[in-house]
Amino acid sequence: MKATLLLLFSAAVIFAQVVPGRYILELSGDPAAVTASRQTARPGARAGAGVLAANRAAVRQLQIAARTAVAARGGTVVESLDTVFNGLIVNIPDARAAELLQIPGVVKLHTVRRVRPSLAHALPLHRVPDAWNLLPLGQNSAGAGIKIAIIDTGIDYTHANFKGPGTVAAYAAAKATGTLPANPTLFGPAAPRVKGGTDLVGDDYNADPDDPNFQPIPHPNGTPGLVRMVLELDS
Repeated sequence: MKATLLLLFSAAVIFAQVVPGRYILELSGDPAAVTASRQTARPGARAGAGVLAANRAAVRQLQIAARTAVAARGGTVVESLDTVFNGLIVNIPDARAAELLQIPGVVKLHTVRRVRPSLAHALPLHRVPDAWNLLPLGQNSAGAGIKIAIIDTGIDYTHANFKGPGTVAAYAAAKATGTLPANPTLFGPAAPRVKGGTDLVGDDYNADPDDPNFQPIPHPNGTPGLVRMVLELDS
């Protein structure tokens, strides 16, 4: 199984399209998360949000010289990476990309590849078709009469995967009225996908025992989206 997954990943990288004029510049020095892991009071403990934020700021401060050097070589820094990787995303003409390796503190220059996710191999690996074949009507009856409850930190019920509008405006409107009852056409018994939910902990729940000011970050829609895909609910 592990070898198969590695082979699939390698194939995806090999056939991925290289983005012209864009590179990731890897810099020396530990990223913020690595430094924070050494600053915790006990092994395995998670550093507080304040500690991580300070470490990120320190990494970005050390990146200033590299950013200046990139600009001097005709490049533009698109974004800084500081939490689990210390580096810069850079736009620069391909003909001048090798010049970035001359910048002090540069460890490596990575090309950027555009990879599109595909579940064509994931379903057989998880034996989902085998489960479908056990049903009376096969894949056509997958999910019929089944209700699923997911314990997680949130869901965007305006997302198109859940028959919502799938627009920035719809998300912003829902967020602005978060303390009011949700739009019944998108959340609740009459909604096409998200039939309801319960807040078990409240907005003041602290998920980090090391930082009393920590606020949980809402989880994206990956888990419920995968459930919808695997069960092949009507589109």
